[in-house]
Amino acid sequence: MTRIILLYLLTTCFYSFGQEKTTNTDIIDSKNSLYIDLTEYDINKQKVDYISDLDFKNAIVTSDLKFFPNKYDFYNVYKSSYQGKVKQIKTLKKRNDSFRIDKFNDKGYLIESEYSSGGNFYYAYDKNDNLIKEIKIKNGDTVNVKNIYYNTNGKIEKIIENNLKEKKDYEFNLDVLITYDGEGRPTNITNNNPKRKYAKEISYKDNKVTIVYKSKNIEDKEIHIYSSKYKLLREENQNYITINKYDESSRLINCMTYRDNEYCCTDFYKHDNKGNVTEKIFTNHLKNHKEITTYKYEFDNLQNITYELSSNNVSEKEYETYYEIEYFK
Repeated sequence: MTRIILLYLLTTCFYSFGQEKTTNTDIIDSKNSLYIDLTEYDINKQKVDYISDLDFKNAIVTSDLKFFPNKYDFYNVYKSSYQGKVKQIKTLKKRNDSFRIDKFNDKGYLIESEYSSGGNFYYAYDKNDNLIKEIKIKNGDTVNVKNIYYNTNGKIEKIIENNLKEKKDYEFNLDVLITYDGEGRPTNITNNNPKRKYAKEISYKDNKVTIVYKSKNIEDKEIHIYSSKYKLLREENQNYITINKYDESSRLINCMTYRDNEYCCTDFYKHDNKGNVTEKIFTNHLKNHKEITTYKYEFDNLQNITYELSSNNVSEKEYETYYEIEYFK
């Protein structure tokens, strides 16, 4: 569970903690093949592969209503990605001493999350280990219940979520139906809550997936383009475009972001020889060398993350996060 939270953070270039901090010049060194050539940052030069008739029959919609192109590659946020039989993970942020405790069953599925803010989440599964219920309790009261229903192919077809502290038709309640075509591909997501009716239409063409969002006053469109291994190559919506690049092992090495077709920033990633993300470098307006945030990670002998250090070249602040792991005996 913890690593999925980091999956957007994890992946990077590792220097031991005893070395000097990376400089701006190091990050944009054009001789290092890990990094993009910044003279080529123009969005019109960022091409992605075209693949004819990519098969999306195993595409799914997740319990948080996100599209995923292939369920067999899906990283289940409710199943521990840690090696060994993990019973509990305590995440402690030293900057404010806040914590989160995740507890797992002996099959590796998350059953409870406790937060220092006083909230608790509980999770239940069916015989096929599909998440079917999520309950949030705050200060001893049940405040939110989500129920998830599956079709005979093991894909989500209905989600009902109620915020019990709000009136029945509270805006953010869910009454969602998901429909599929004859090939098993999700094609429509419809929320029938009268306070927040909307529909998402999903269409497929070669390796491109288009998701059109429609509500009473809004229409928006997302475009996702995937590799032959279902890695996201390009994502586009009305606010931004991101372009991902991978190494020969299909591991993410950089993610470039554009706003209004102008270059914005890049996340750089590097992995060790066991596939762990060891460092991430976020660069804001890299062409002008304005801001760099570096994340570094340490692992135990089972390759489970135990420590994270983040530092910023502008604020010069550093933050530490510790991961205390308890295993089943």
